[in-house]
Amino acid sequence: MNKHNNLLSKIKVSSSADTTKLSLDEDTAYEIRELASDEVALHFDENYEPTEEGWILEHFIDKFYFE
Repeated sequence: MNKHNNLLSKIKVSSSADTTKLSLDEDTAYEIRELASDEVALHFDENYEPTEEGWILEHFIDKFYFE
């Protein structure tokens, strides 16, 4: 749990009326992708298709790649 608190402390959050912005470095994005990738493996059905949770996680992971 302490490791996750450390990860959360690396993310800067700013909000306005209709927007929330997360700011983080590439290493933190990598950590988030790794954690989410471990979880996404648990969310596939018997045909190896992603469940709804798996689909959401896959798209969430994609948001943490830097261009």
